[in-house]
Amino acid sequence: MPVLMPLTPDGLRRAMERAGYSVIDEDEYNWLLARGAHDVPIVIPKKGRRVAPGITDAIFHHPYVDAKVRDAILEQISAEIEAIQRGDMLADDESPDN
Repeated sequence: MPVLMPLTPDGLRRAMERAGYSVIDEDEYNWLLARGAHDVPIVIPKKGRRVAPGITDAIFHHPYVDAKVRDAILEQISAEIEAIQRGDMLADDESPDN
């Protein structure tokens, strides 16, 4: 299985929202998303330039996550790669000072 590219926190949250999840709670550090009252919630960190690949991978392979979520994550990865290629977003190895 290929390693998933790390997404921005907002990008991962938007992908989950496109797949039918909504933010049910949040604090300074995390969003808690679920599809309904009986759904297993998923935690997405807010801080950092990118979400650690292990977190994205855990969500991608979560037993309650369906193909709609996986497709939304892959679409977001593609969108962020295109933004990096256009110069609209910094790559992981770039800093604003470069």
